[in-house]
Amino acid sequence: RLQSLGIKVVQPVLATAMALEGALRYPTFFDLLVNHDQDNIDVSEVTLSNTRLAGTPLRQLRLPGDVLIISLQRDESVIVPHGDTVLKSGDCIGLIGSPLALAQATTLLRG
Repeated sequence: RLQSLGIKVVQPVLATAMALEGALRYPTFFDLLVNHDQDNIDVSEVTLSNTRLAGTPLRQLRLPGDVLIISLQRDESVIVPHGDTVLKSGDCIGLIGSPLALAQATTLLRG
């Protein structure tokens, strides 16, 4: 019922198991996501609402140099993006980069 309202339902036992698996398999990346020990790198998500960018291949985006697109969620699918991936309005874009570059990229993608 909660999911039909758009509310994420979290199962604590499953979430804990997934976190432990992530920490063991990918310790450096896990530390980056969880601890934020480094001030010069962060992760973020932004929904594409800049209609001028819809239909644009990623390789043509003018993103700041210190940011990378690491994931793209479209509808119910997660896409591993590449240069030929074409943006659509409403795409949820996963970013990694410096805080300043993330802020600039977010401004661009939101319009």
